[in-house]
Amino acid sequence: MSIDEIRKDLKDAITRSGYSQSQVAAEMHLSKSNITNWLTSNRDIPLNRLLGVMNYLDDNLFRYQVAEYLCGLKLLSTGKLSVDIPQTRYIETCKEESERLALQNKVNLIFNKPSQLITSKDIEVVKDYLQQLSEETDSQTSMEVSINNLIQQWAMDRPQGGVAYGSYGQS
Repeated sequence: MSIDEIRKDLKDAITRSGYSQSQVAAEMHLSKSNITNWLTSNRDIPLNRLLGVMNYLDDNLFRYQVAEYLCGLKLLSTGKLSVDIPQTRYIETCKEESERLALQNKVNLIFNKPSQLITSKDIEVVKDYLQQLSEETDSQTSMEVSINNLIQQWAMDRPQGGVAYGSYGQS
C-alpha cells in the first residue's frame, strides 16, 4: 500500500466519520492546513499523527488500512482469495459494514422524503445501500461458517481427556 492510497483512505475515513477536517485538526491540536496537506500534497504524514487520527476516527476499516500501510501485511481482501480464518472473515465483515454505514445518513434522509420528491439518484443510492447490506450479510454468514469450522477443528485437534474436557491436571 502506498502513501497515496493511505491519503485516500484517510480522506474516506474522515468522510465516514461525519467529522470535518477542521474538527479532526482541532482534536489533534493541528491546523486544518496540516490535514489538508496530508490529503493533497506530497508531505509525509508523521507516524504519531497517523496513529493519533486513526484512534480518533475509531474506524475499523481505516485501522486495517493503516496496519497494511505500516506493516505491509495484507489484511483486506481485494477480490483475491484470502485465508479462510475467522480473523480474515471478521476484517471483511467490518469492511462491508463500514461501506454500508458510509451510506447510512444519505439513505436515512432519502427514507424521510415524500415519495414525489424521490429522484432517480436517490433510488440509485438506496439500491447501492441495499447491495452493501446484502454484501455485509453474506460476509457475516461466511464469518459464522468460518468460526464453526474453527470450533470443529479445535475439537478434532484436542486429545480426549485433555484441557478441552476439563481433566487437565487430574490423576
